[in-house]
Amino acid sequence: MARCLIIIALALTAGCRREAPPSDATDTNPEKTPAALDPRMKEFLVKWLEAHGHKDVVVDAGGVGVGDNATRLQASVYGSKHHENRGFVTEVEFTVRLLPSQRKITEFVAGIGKTEEEAIKDALLNFTLTTLHVVYKGFINADDPHMTIDSVVIDGVSRDVIAGDLYMRSEKKPDLHAMRAQIQDALKNLPLTAGPHWIKVVYGQINSKPTTVAVTLDNADHPDLTEAVKNLNWPRRDGFYMVKQFILVK
Repeated sequence: MARCLIIIALALTAGCRREAPPSDATDTNPEKTPAALDPRMKEFLVKWLEAHGHKDVVVDAGGVGVGDNATRLQASVYGSKHHENRGFVTEVEFTVRLLPSQRKITEFVAGIGKTEEEAIKDALLNFTLTTLHVVYKGFINADDPHMTIDSVVIDGVSRDVIAGDLYMRSEKKPDLHAMRAQIQDALKNLPLTAGPHWIKVVYGQINSKPTTVAVTLDNADHPDLTEAVKNLNWPRRDGFYMVKQFILVK
């Protein structure tokens, strides 16, 4: 069982250890050749957008998008490791380029599976359930019914907030419905400039004790938010559970 827990933990925390570029990073050499879009990821992103009713999907040097919308999606396998008798842990790097500002949302998402292909599919599911729908509603289709936009006062200013699902890996799943409001409440004193910001929350617990807790703001570690999330009233349970949530503030 302990080995199983390690693999499950890796599939949510591996991406926390990667250092993403700053959210305001821009390409200083616009003529350089961009990395090739992984064909498997291209197919997934194209089909996902088509399944959401888009007949105007475009694929260009910036990635996958729709019509004249400036947002572009990219994804590629960052790394993959086979653990003997325990299958694969595969990391997929996702980049959301926000044109014309050139800001980037970068996320490393890990998946597990008996084969590398299964691990990639698991990572894609993780990204879809936590991040992709939030990005889609926030930057591509504001009418998407899968997500809601809440008005939250942050640092004295009313902001639109789109909070993704609480994606969980666990032995026994606790009820985390009350945690959504607690996480939003932890944001209320956060000083944010105008414009979009994104927050990734990862919380892990084994036998009622917090293990991995990590919160990033605009791709960068945020110690104060991490400490605030760690001290929320998370359900105490025997065994293991780990939660991830992606939040967009506009």
